[in-house]
Amino acid sequence: MGTVRKTITVANQPIQRHKAELKTIRSALEDGESSGPPHPFNPDAFKQRILLVRGVNPHRKNYSAPGKCPNGNAPGVFTV
Repeated sequence: MGTVRKTITVANQPIQRHKAELKTIRSALEDGESSGPPHPFNPDAFKQRILLVRGVNPHRKNYSAPGKCPNGNAPGVFTV
């Protein structure tokens, strides 16, 4: 009997993970819907804000990221 119970438990784990993921997504959607009306998004202003936060001159068209990127990837060349 213990083996059958263990098999069922193991088989149900992906289903339980999927249910948990759906619950998280639903919660995020509800938070977004209740946060108020949408605001216009300006991608150029967003890029400039990110560059300024990272200490990069946003007026240069191409630049090399010094050192490692915040996500741990190797440095690269970015185009604005």
